[in-house]
This record gives sequence, C-alpha cells and structure tokens, in this order.
Amino acid sequence: MKGKEKGAFHSRVSPKSTRGQGLSTTAIILIVIGIIILVVLVIGFSVGWGKIAPFLSSSNLDSLSTQCSTACTTNSVYDFCSKQRDLNDGTNSFKNVTCYYLAQPQQASYGIASCPSVSCPVVVFNYTATTLDQLKASCNANAGKTVAAMINKALQTYSCPAVSA
Repeated sequence: MKGKEKGAFHSRVSPKSTRGQGLSTTAIILIVIGIIILVVLVIGFSVGWGKIAPFLSSSNLDSLSTQCSTACTTNSVYDFCSKQRDLNDGTNSFKNVTCYYLAQPQQASYGIASCPSVSCPVVVFNYTATTLDQLKASCNANAGKTVAAMINKALQTYSCPAVSA
C-alpha cells in the first residue's frame, strides 16, 4: 500500500498534462483587443474625436448649427461673427467659414439662422471673386470695410484700407 500512496502523491504533485497552464490564445487576443480599445479611447478624448475619426460623421451641419445657435443665444459677437469653423455638408468641405457667413441668404441651404441680437462688424461678402486679387479689387467700392469671398473652398477675408481725405 505504501507504493500506491507514494505513486498517488507523486501524480498529484507533478501532473503529466500541462493543459491549463499559462494563458490561452483566446485570453491573449482579448487582452490585445482591450488594450487597443483603451488606447483609442484615451487618444479620442485627449486629442478630439474629429481629428482621429473624421470618417465617423460625413456631415457636421448639426453641430455647426448648434454652435451658431448657442453663439447667438449668448450674444457672443466673436463666436458668431469671427470664429472660423470647418464645414462638411456630406458632399463638400469648406474651411474658415463663420456663422455670420452661413447665415447669409445666399447660404440658406445650410439652415443656419441669422442672429439679429448680434451686430457683426461690417463685412461685405463677394460671391463672384475666385482669387484673392479679385477680392482685393472689390475694395474700390468698400473702403474701410472687410471683404470676404469663398476662394478654393476656404473663406478668405481682406480688410480694405480706409480712403484718406
């Protein structure tokens, strides 16, 4: 009987099968996926989701409309009149647009409401200029004002010098 006890003890201390030792392949894959998700979340919240995943939303009109509405409600002249934003309507992308520009009747398709409670500085929008030189040439009739035009899908502005008497 002593031999059997010794053999039974020996088999419990050093098992012949190594199954169950170490991490399974499934566990390793889940750990790697978890780490990747964690890294994406940290980067997304620290840098901003718009910069790491612009493909998640093809149009930012809703958020832009909310931003413009908030700027109007809070009577923020800078946010409504001057703060430059990027617009993506799902088809076209435009840079440096302002809420004031988008609230113009010629841009009604974007659905940005005008804001009578905010008085923007005098900006004359030139809808025919296609180059900066053409925009500057429109200063002849707009001395002392700021002129703006959409040139190469970016809103360009130019401050026209005042005419001295």
